[in-house]
Amino acid sequence: MNNLIAIFLLCVACFTLGCDSSPDCGDHGRLNNESCVCDAFFEGELCDQEIRDKYTGVWTTTFRCSLSPNNVFTHTDFIITTTEIDSLVIRSEEIFDNFPMQGKLIGSTEVSITPFNPQGTRLYEARLVELATDSLRLIIDDSFVFDSFWPCQYTLTR
Repeated sequence: MNNLIAIFLLCVACFTLGCDSSPDCGDHGRLNNESCVCDAFFEGELCDQEIRDKYTGVWTTTFRCSLSPNNVFTHTDFIITTTEIDSLVIRSEEIFDNFPMQGKLIGSTEVSITPFNPQGTRLYEARLVELATDSLRLIIDDSFVFDSFWPCQYTLTR
């Protein structure tokens, strides 16, 4: 009998106050068919996670270049910081004398890096992609060496 009274009171409360089981999408999302659609540069069930946060911080690196593909090198740390909600700055003391590589978020798993010329002699292109949680790959291409690409791939882990 007590269970019936509890169910009755719950039904009355839901009818009176409204029982909305829809998620609250917060300040960075909107509800669409019972699920949240996040604004640009946000993700998560409730649109409460900035995409750039998964890239920022200090990363330990190993790398390999196509000129010596059988050699894998351990490298210094990369430091990734942000300037805007959609921008990243990537630096390493041992890569181009800590030259700041400027990047823009493309969706939630890739960063396009503006072509850069750190030494004044060669133009480099690069991109940063998410491999898994706490694992990224930075690919730097130099198209002016031997008139072909020799990409170096840096695997970054936390």
